[in-house]
Amino acid sequence: FAVPSILALLAISLTVVYAREDRNQLEYLKEAYVFLKAADKDGFNKDGLKEIFIDGRSLLAVEYISKYNNKLNVKNYPERFNDVNDAYVVVNKKMISGLKDIGKGGGIPDEIDNIPDKWILVSEFGKINKDKVMIYYIQ
Repeated sequence: FAVPSILALLAISLTVVYAREDRNQLEYLKEAYVFLKAADKDGFNKDGLKEIFIDGRSLLAVEYISKYNNKLNVKNYPERFNDVNDAYVVVNKKMISGLKDIGKGGGIPDEIDNIPDKWILVSEFGKINKDKVMIYYIQ
């Protein structure tokens, strides 16, 4: 009696985990990294060193995704984006929401919550809005 019950619970657990949309969060960040690498190689960046701003936790994930061989100019968010031009901004909505939930969102600039009109959305990854990874370009 116990073995069929355990197998049934295992099957249900695997199905629930597979069905969750947010299980792909690292995959969305990986797709964003691939996009940024391609933009760099295609001459979208003039000198290959265009700044890319991202939250600190996602930055650690990018290092992991790149197998600690990241060649892009990825930096932690500045306090404000007032003086930032000709750069990308990666907004990992799920990560930022999580940081705020645990009280560590104090270093997130206001612009991340209220995207300025001059920022251009160049790509987004994910299906559910609250889980998306979005890439903006600041002219």
